[in-house]
Amino acid sequence: MVPLMERIAWQLAERVQMNINIKNIYSNNPQVVKRITSEAKNCLMTWKASYLEVRAKIEENDRDARWEFDKMKLFGKTDYMASICQDIHDVAQVLEEFYNIFGPELKVI
Repeated sequence: MVPLMERIAWQLAERVQMNINIKNIYSNNPQVVKRITSEAKNCLMTWKASYLEVRAKIEENDRDARWEFDKMKLFGKTDYMASICQDIHDVAQVLEEFYNIFGPELKVI
């Protein structure tokens, strides 16, 4: 069961990494960047929430053995990537505010 769960976590992390290319993510509009990063973070956090929900249901029934796996293997990379997605989202929010405050004449950076 552990290899399957690790492969699910790995696949989610790979998909998010493929969709959020840090080298050119900011070439998009800040609203697009915020939407993409929010969806990616929600996907990664839903994975963890689903695991915890299923684990709680299994433990509630008391018919199976305790459903405990190494959380660092399952959620270490996905939690880290979710925090990076939040950071990218925050930078996009600041860029959007910057564009709203300053007109096109002052954007000579």
